[in-house]
Amino acid sequence: MVTSTDYDQKTTPSFRVPFTEPMCAGIIISKQKKLLFSLGDENRWHKVGGVLHIPLGGIGGGQQVDESFVDCALREADEEIGCTVSLLHSPVTYMQDELGYISEERLEELPAPLFYHRKKRKSNEPHGDGLPTGDILHIANFRARAIGQPEPKDIPGIVYISPKSLAPFQKGVAIKDLASVDALITLRDKIPDDSVLVINTDSHEEFIMKCYEQFAIQW
Repeated sequence: MVTSTDYDQKTTPSFRVPFTEPMCAGIIISKQKKLLFSLGDENRWHKVGGVLHIPLGGIGGGQQVDESFVDCALREADEEIGCTVSLLHSPVTYMQDELGYISEERLEELPAPLFYHRKKRKSNEPHGDGLPTGDILHIANFRARAIGQPEPKDIPGIVYISPKSLAPFQKGVAIKDLASVDALITLRDKIPDDSVLVINTDSHEEFIMKCYEQFAIQW
């Protein structure tokens, strides 16, 4: 594991100015020590043995032209859960680099994200017109407070899950069995209750789960 003494803050991007490399940004909202996740878009759904599998994701998404991490996180929150949020500074940032090393850092910039993750991309092509090229994807998730009630807006649904209950979602948990892991779901439209919610391997959500297992994160 990389320690804070090994880390050079000059390699950390500024989160408030337009970012010139590929990035995604989102928010972390907690409610009664449960974290808010989204159900992935339908183009990411697939069937395994005839059963629908739906990936879990955070509240967030990819950048638009000339956006900063902060701008992107605020816009995505409005688009996905239909309410304004206030970003909160995290005194500790949990970071994972493209080699998989995880460290616990204290960043000077306000607001610092709770999670910052760098991943290798399969291609350095831009995600869209006017967006930057690069072989590393930067992902930042900020603590946030919702001003209003989060509801699924342009996503299929939202679900509150306790960090200690995330592990079963690596193999998948059926919607009908969510009560067994004390998870709460709100759907935009009806989805078969035997559909399985799953955390994908090598995803940002898996990184969050690893951080929970390694560090005493206060939600």
